[in-house]
Amino acid sequence: MAKVIERVFLRLRLVYGPRWTSHATPDILDDLEKLWSGELAGLSVDHVARGVVRLREHPDWPPTPYRFRELCLPTDAELGYLPVEEAYRLAAGAAPRGNVMPAIVWAAQQEVGPHELRTLPEHRTFPRFKTIYERMIESEKAGKETYAYPDPPDPARQLEGQTREPKPKTEAGRQGLAAAKESVAKFRRGVAKSEKDTGEDPAPYIAKPPELSEKDQILAEDQARLTISDAAEARRTGNGRVGMRHFSGFVAGGASHE
Repeated sequence: MAKVIERVFLRLRLVYGPRWTSHATPDILDDLEKLWSGELAGLSVDHVARGVVRLREHPDWPPTPYRFRELCLPTDAELGYLPVEEAYRLAAGAAPRGNVMPAIVWAAQQEVGPHELRTLPEHRTFPRFKTIYERMIESEKAGKETYAYPDPPDPARQLEGQTREPKPKTEAGRQGLAAAKESVAKFRRGVAKSEKDTGEDPAPYIAKPPELSEKDQILAEDQARLTISDAAEARRTGNGRVGMRHFSGFVAGGASHE
């Protein structure tokens, strides 16, 4: 690293002349070399060469060692990051259609809020988006985070979530749910099974009709007998409307006796 620092100082002296030599005096040169060596530690020779080339971005005064380290590292554009203004337009839906939104821009959009970015004025949303987006870039560059789109939803898991059973919070609710599930199970068994197929009497699984009063039961039995006799008369005479006349007379007669 000492040889690298020596070459950097030579370039600084050539580019800036007295503006560098008046600062890097012999009495503090050793301390300057230690400071710069510490700041540039971990950088490769190619990184340092990049920083030397980018000195043209500082035409007036030599950079500090901290700024020179930044010059040595790849720019956000070289790493594929969009400028914050362009990223904001994408996130706010103001970019031309067809532009692909990078995952890190999508992540910043989600943190700010897609609805807010599309509806609130720029002076309210851009500062917050800029802060979040730049923080995410620095975090990703430092290896702390990697932003990516979430995996597409699994249809099976999505369906499972839609059909998930409720979870009652009280004991009464749990008992009610258990009873409802048992009733559904009995109904399904009654539909799926029959006496012929399983030898099991399906009667317990079939809903019973409501109990009739004695009067309603007599009326029902009379109606059944009339229906049978009407059918026989209809076959004998070929008149399919006999039963209807008898039944109408039966209802009228029954009503007159009440």
